[in-house]
Amino acid sequence: WLIACFIIAAFVLGEEDASIDWHALAGLTVGLLLLFRILWGFVGPRYSRFVHFALTPSMAARLSPHKQGERRIYAGHNLESSWVMLAIYLTLALVVVSGFMAYSGQEGAFSIVSISVSNAGLWGDIHESMLAVLWILIAIHLAGVLMSFLSERQLGAVQSIFTGYKNVIATEARLNKGQKILSVVALLLLFVFLLFGIRNANNAVRKANPDVESYNDDDDD
Repeated sequence: WLIACFIIAAFVLGEEDASIDWHALAGLTVGLLLLFRILWGFVGPRYSRFVHFALTPSMAARLSPHKQGERRIYAGHNLESSWVMLAIYLTLALVVVSGFMAYSGQEGAFSIVSISVSNAGLWGDIHESMLAVLWILIAIHLAGVLMSFLSERQLGAVQSIFTGYKNVIATEARLNKGQKILSVVALLLLFVFLLFGIRNANNAVRKANPDVESYNDDDDD
């Protein structure tokens, strides 16, 4: 949910000159949250782990031994949603990286990297293209959520998005002590990062490089 919120924030803030720094901050936050989600895919609770993504029919049969009629019942992601979620994660990573590179060149920011203005335009195009793909994947994901609501209402498929639990016969998965500690530490670090970014517009990470001129799309005309 935090990833979704900051994606929306980055979209609402847009890429205008007046809000580009805030757009970049929201985008970087998405990137950090995505890194945590990848880590969570290896050390998180049972159904959050990538090994429980049903990527093939045989994996689907193994991960979902129970059926309701001809339909398999999944405690985690089914075959379709597993692939869609992985595609969303990959595309989102490309959106964040391309946005980071474009912002570095266009605004002369992030003194830790050096991107030429001309290359910034290319990265900006990649950023826009990947963003369009991301919206398509999100639409597909939302369509799947709607289908689950209509076909698996009694299983609590949609409610599980908010509660984390479905009404299915499966091995119960709860956060253990280590996972709870990791979650709290990650949230605290995220809070520190946001506080640092909000209170210090010209910090050492985002400080503009005076040797790089600001990129302007009009220069290409």
